[in-house]
Amino acid sequence: MKGALHFEPGSRLAKIYGCESAHEEYHCSFGLNPHYAERLSTGPMKVAARDEEGSVRAIELDGHPFFIATLFQPERSALHNRLPPLVKAFVAAVAAQA
Repeated sequence: MKGALHFEPGSRLAKIYGCESAHEEYHCSFGLNPHYAERLSTGPMKVAARDEEGSVRAIELDGHPFFIATLFQPERSALHNRLPPLVKAFVAAVAAQA
């Protein structure tokens, strides 16, 4: 499946992708319980992206060099000969920590 993602303004994902939304692929039906999504707004872990229905598709941890969890598969861009922005950013973050 391929779906639209909408990045939260100011999120690390929005900065990595350089835009407000993108289309990414995924092959799962997993999701975050909406009750817990509300709790993410009060701590250092934040919602970073939502799909068209408003379901959480990515979270990130403030203050960490690179803690991003996704419910989409950015690596699938490589199947279309494209370097995924998230993978490129991860490699850069690792290099900065070395």
